[in-house]
Amino acid sequence: MKKIEIKGQIVSDTVGLLYTWLGISAAYPNRLKRQLADANGEDIILEINSPGGVVVSGYEMYNALKEYKGNVEAHIIYAASAATILSCAADKSMISEAGVFMIHNCSAPSEGDYREHEKTADRLQQINEGIINVYEAKTGKTRDEIQELMDNETFMGPSRAVELKFVDGLIDRGSDPKEEGATDPQATPEQELVQMAASASSIVVSEEKALEVLTALELAKNAPAHTDITSPVDLDLTHTDPEIKNEEGGLKMGLKEVLAENPELQTEIDQLTSEAYANGVSAERDRLKELDDISATVPAEMMANAKYGEDVMNARDLAYQALLSGQKAASAYMENAIDDSNESGVTEVGAGEVDTGEDAEDKAGDQLAGFVNAKKGAK
Repeated sequence: MKKIEIKGQIVSDTVGLLYTWLGISAAYPNRLKRQLADANGEDIILEINSPGGVVVSGYEMYNALKEYKGNVEAHIIYAASAATILSCAADKSMISEAGVFMIHNCSAPSEGDYREHEKTADRLQQINEGIINVYEAKTGKTRDEIQELMDNETFMGPSRAVELKFVDGLIDRGSDPKEEGATDPQATPEQELVQMAASASSIVVSEEKALEVLTALELAKNAPAHTDITSPVDLDLTHTDPEIKNEEGGLKMGLKEVLAENPELQTEIDQLTSEAYANGVSAERDRLKELDDISATVPAEMMANAKYGEDVMNARDLAYQALLSGQKAASAYMENAIDDSNESGVTEVGAGEVDTGEDAEDKAGDQLAGFVNAKKGAK
């Protein structure tokens, strides 16, 4: 019997490729399909330890399991949110004596006016319909009963999950479960929920962000040889996942191998890379043109450094630097002029008497008349 693990978040194929390359546990449709193809109809143990994730990826994986020709038995350690959909796809679903099962409504962020929020609410209800279909087929409960459990974000320990028929029983360890420390089927829900400390919510990298990172890695790989930055794709990352093997059979897988297995992603990344290159060329052309437009007002040396120096800059930043440089030059000129003036002694030269056009004799006569008048007490 072959064992397949559903471990970590359930994500899209693109995000799954990024997580795989980084060595982060994740489950995604293409990987499960590849594992099922390798099993080739052999009976399977599907071990689930996942907080859930992207519902539509869970739907795709659910359908892949339903279409599998061999027998599938789910062994649940932790199945929450979208991961519970996979357990319901199995022919038989068993839970560990130390297991947890959780169901709730699907959720999504929403922004905009009231109409946009109403649209989001309607979409979520439509997605919930598929989840309820799966649970209804598994448990035989009414849709209203299931909806109430989902509304309450219901956590279930082993005995409650069996009681509500979301699972078929405890995993058979080949001996009396009580001898192995199994949970007493009559234990209270509070006792069984000790294992629920971990949050059921999961943060998944967006499709756009994953593609952005993969594109950045591809660009880094093709960076000019003179760069001092080590390309992440050249790093020797070792994975313990047996599904990730290189051509020599080692447990290593770089971006090249990941993309080779997914040519459609390589095509998309090539397109984004080409667009990024074209945008970069266009931006550089615009930068140089804007610099040329202000070349008459900026010193040639500053212009050359702005265009091709170690600290390249655009026209706006160069104009600002030139302005600061001009202000500093003007300030330095005034300081030098004042220093030169002080050194020449010009500040020590007196103003002298004002020339009124009178000759020396007139001045002397006036002074004498003034003296005599003062003696007489004349005014």
